[in-house]
Formats: sequence, structure tokens, C-alpha cells
Amino acid sequence: MPEKFPMANLEIERKWLIRRPTEADLQALADRLGGGFSHIVQTYLLSSLRVSRRVRARTADGTTVYTCTTKRRIDRMTAEEESRSFSKKTTRHC
Repeated sequence: MPEKFPMANLEIERKWLIRRPTEADLQALADRLGGGFSHIVQTYLLSSLRVSRRVRARTADGTTVYTCTTKRRIDRMTAEEESRSFSKKTTRHC
């Protein structure tokens, strides 16, 4: 693996098709894990080849956290991922 990709930032991408859970299923899971619901809004930005950028707003208990995530493809199954939080007032998000 190339040196410029530190192991801490690498992720192996796997995807599965699952049955869409009902709200009751999600609530039962949240209760069992001691968590709650959050509302997520996200969009993907135009990027160069082999790079994807996502901006996400996640709101839970009245607090919204904004995150920009950049993924650089290494191969079909592996990507280097970098995420950082930003303020809604920030003029340059990603």
C-alpha cells in the first residue's frame, strides 16, 4: 500500500441490500442501544475522477453538526477518507 495513505484513514467499502426497517424497528434498536434518532440531510459535490465529496448536516436533540467528507479512491474496494466538521457560518465548507 502506498505510504501516502495512512492506515488510520483507510476504509474498506462493502455494500449490502437490506429490507427497509420500519420506524418501530428503528425505535426498538435505538432503545436497545441507548440512543435516539437524528435527522440527516446530505448532498454530493462535483469532484475530480476517483474523488468524492459529501456535505452532511446531522441534527439530534436540537443540535446540528455539519461535516465535509472527502474520499479518494485507492482501488475498487478501498478509499482514503478525511472528514472535518465546520460551522454553518463558514464560507468555504469543503
